[in-house]
Amino acid sequence: EQRAADSESKAIETQSIVSSLKADRDELQLVKKEAETLREQNTQVMLQIADLQSEHATLRTASSRVDEAESSLDESRQVLLESEKRFADLESRYSEMEVKVEELLDEREELQDASEKAKLDLSMAQAAVSSASDVEKDHDALLKKH
Repeated sequence: EQRAADSESKAIETQSIVSSLKADRDELQLVKKEAETLREQNTQVMLQIADLQSEHATLRTASSRVDEAESSLDESRQVLLESEKRFADLESRYSEMEVKVEELLDEREELQDASEKAKLDLSMAQAAVSSASDVEKDHDALLKKH
């Protein structure tokens, strides 16, 4: 009887140990599944970090290009301002030249008028000299007759 009681007690104890081991095994399986899930999540997070790092590098490159473009734009604006200033200077000089050309054309017209007047005066003077010469010849001829 004692042996049967001991044996039954050991069987109950063994059953309790087996139940405890099964519970531990089930809990271990859950922990393994959770660990696998966490590993997968970790892998996804690492991939996302890699993507973000790549995007960050791309953004830095783009930012650098934007800085270069802004610098180039500033240089272009400066060149444009200088060109506009030179154009304004040339336009002013052109206006001054137009005024001078008008003045020279007016002066040429005045000189042409003066030249024509001088030719007319010369022609009149030649006619007067010719007339005076004719008068002198007539006078000489009259003197010879007397």
